[in-house]
Amino acid sequence: MTETDKGLFCAHCGSAMVDSSIISGVASCQICGWTGNVNELVAIPFNQKVGSPEEVLRQLSLEIRQLLAKNTATEFVRLLIKWGFIGQQIDKNEVARYFGVVAKNIATGLIEARQEIERERMARS
Repeated sequence: MTETDKGLFCAHCGSAMVDSSIISGVASCQICGWTGNVNELVAIPFNQKVGSPEEVLRQLSLEIRQLLAKNTATEFVRLLIKWGFIGQQIDKNEVARYFGVVAKNIATGLIEARQEIERERMARS
């Protein structure tokens, strides 16, 4: 991806939750079920520096991890000790690994919740 990219949106409901293939030219919406040609999708240019969907997830997870570490580190470590995930001798690498896993799962959950919310909005309209 370049810094100038384009977001693709459903031609029917406007959702960003679309699947498309340049090779086949087919596009479909995960929210409303619309199918059609890739050229029918609404393309909106934007500038971004993150990259692929995997990189977006990685960057979002990193920001969540930093937020958690900054604001909840002491309480999180206490929780890990209480439930036996770590011992009294705190290994910073283990704690960092737990923070990373929790952050990635929060990021994934946010994305899944967004998809669900879009489906609910579509069902109401």
